[in-house]
Amino acid sequence: GDLLVLDDKVFLKTIAGLVRVEAIYARVADPWIDPLVFRKDSTLGVPGLVHCVRRGSVALINALGSQLADDRALLPYASSIINYYLGESPILHTQKTRWLGDMDERAMVLDNLADYQIRPLYGERVLGRTKQTLPSKSAIQQATREVLQAPGQFVAQRAITSSFTTVIERGREVNASFDHIIFALRDGDDYEVFPGALTRVAPGQSLRSASELGGGSKDTWVLKSGSHRQTTALPHTLREFTAPAKEITSRMAENFYWLGRYLERAYNLAYMISGIETLETEELNAEERRLYRPMWNKLLPPLDGPRSSSRSISSWQDRYRLVTNSDEAGTAVRIIASAMRNAQSVQDLLSPEVWAVLEELEETYKKTRFLKTPSREQGSSISRRLAETTTRLVPQAIATAQSTMLDDDAMRFFRIGLFFERAAITSNAVDSISSALLNQANPDTETASSSEIELSAFLRLLGSRDAYRRIYQMRASPAEVLSILCQNEENPRSLVYCITMCLQLLAASLPAESKSLQSSIIPFRNLVEMLGDIEWQYFFQSEKNKPDDTLPRWLFPWKLSAGRKMPICRELLAKIH
Repeated sequence: GDLLVLDDKVFLKTIAGLVRVEAIYARVADPWIDPLVFRKDSTLGVPGLVHCVRRGSVALINALGSQLADDRALLPYASSIINYYLGESPILHTQKTRWLGDMDERAMVLDNLADYQIRPLYGERVLGRTKQTLPSKSAIQQATREVLQAPGQFVAQRAITSSFTTVIERGREVNASFDHIIFALRDGDDYEVFPGALTRVAPGQSLRSASELGGGSKDTWVLKSGSHRQTTALPHTLREFTAPAKEITSRMAENFYWLGRYLERAYNLAYMISGIETLETEELNAEERRLYRPMWNKLLPPLDGPRSSSRSISSWQDRYRLVTNSDEAGTAVRIIASAMRNAQSVQDLLSPEVWAVLEELEETYKKTRFLKTPSREQGSSISRRLAETTTRLVPQAIATAQSTMLDDDAMRFFRIGLFFERAAITSNAVDSISSALLNQANPDTETASSSEIELSAFLRLLGSRDAYRRIYQMRASPAEVLSILCQNEENPRSLVYCITMCLQLLAASLPAESKSLQSSIIPFRNLVEMLGDIEWQYFFQSEKNKPDDTLPRWLFPWKLSAGRKMPICRELLAKIH
């Protein structure tokens, strides 16, 4: 997914543009490596790659066709093949292997099946004796039936091929099968074997240490006195060291970006659910709940596609479904699943600490089964528990990432996703409440009190109520609410703050001369400038003695009259959203 063929050459797609690739370490089986030549349904390969190999513009390691030798049926004949083609006897003999397509070999093996491991020509599956203990009679019968169905697809090897060591398993000593992978440095025709190895230990009583079969790996150090090789010490000299450049591909950037967006979306939804549960049970009376419930539905985070008409957060049943129902769009469980798909795509770049937090979050949702008809106590309890877990673990994952991962382009795109999603949520919220605000431009005393309670609840659901009180030290009013959510440069949920952060992170990730950078930041800069020009008080104050210079500069060409003040404000809010 990171590679592209263009003009008979292969390129790596990075956030800064295309980078030429001249050699590829191929770990994809030949049938999947190019859908234009081999399997047309392959999504793993690169269209046009084989053409580039033929033209000589790129080299493949492993080469096409090299997997023909990856066939266990060749093992019995390895010595003969070496002798025939090289005229030499093998230096290192292969493990004795019997191909069961040979009638005599098959009969001998099946008569002594308890002593053999039966393996298919490809893959890691094992029949027959797979443990230190002898296989059961039923296991031998099952292996015999399977071999007789297609004997040419299997080989047999003696079962006792491993060494044994003592390991500590759950606090007690047990014998385990193991093998060493040693490392050697070639020096002409000689080799220097390193005093250590990668040790693979088989699980339990198994004889197979391969990771595909549950084996585990550990580094092994051989302790001995003195050096394993005497060398003349060279004088210590300082040399200039430059860290290698680390390219981030566009696929990685996209996955980190969407991981940030989905985590922010999940957090916002969970925060709203927790806030509404508290408001309904502690702070609002029945009349106030009736007034605010329609507004709450509009505050739900925007979806990737069209808004679902079935999404609601008004009742405890709605909130329960909005958290746990994986069949509905925009639910917390669906958002977390989307975040994990992106995280899995870049898992090798995530720190183990971040992955552990994300796994805990995912497991919490997986363990919660969706009930079609829960009781009110069940539904509310599950909703609160999952919402509280999400609002705890998402900030933990973000903070852990910032303290355990490189502050590189990958992390910058992760943060861009966070801030962009937050800006989308804030603009959606401002747009959803704008009609109610504009209809109360000249409120009477009773309506003003109601509006203040409504705005206070609105700020709380967006996590900005305490910030508002610190800045204004007054009851919530429309102009100030719009100002802190749209223009305040210190409120982490304001549009100006989020957009400015996106601009800074983009500029740090892309070269200054990049066309992608310029096309990305110009619209954002225009929006920040437009937001800075707005005087919200103009739309909520009396018409008397209001000079034209209170208008935003970009509204002058409209020749705004007093009677058009509210429609223009609606257009402005829609433009921001």
